[in-house]
Amino acid sequence: MTHDELWHRSCEAVVKFVKTNERRPSKYYAEERSMHNWLKYNHKLARRNALSPARLERFAELERLLATYRRTNQYRYLSFEE
Repeated sequence: MTHDELWHRSCEAVVKFVKTNERRPSKYYAEERSMHNWLKYNHKLARRNALSPARLERFAELERLLATYRRTNQYRYLSFEE
C-alpha cells in the first residue's frame, strides 16, 4: 500500500467518524487519539505548504466539514447593543 493510499484511507476514516458521531476526534479517548494526531499533523503540513496539491484540496474539504462541528463557548455573552 502506498503512502497516498494510506493518507486517503486515514482521511476517509476521519470523515466517516465525524459524520457518524457529529463531532471532532478527541485527544482524550485512546481509540480517537490517532485520528486527532493525524489531523494536527496534516494541519501543520498544510500551514507550511508541505502537502501536495491534491492532498491540500482534500484536506481543505475536510477542514470545512470539521468547521461545522467546532466547539463553541456556552458561556459567551451576547451583545445587547442595537
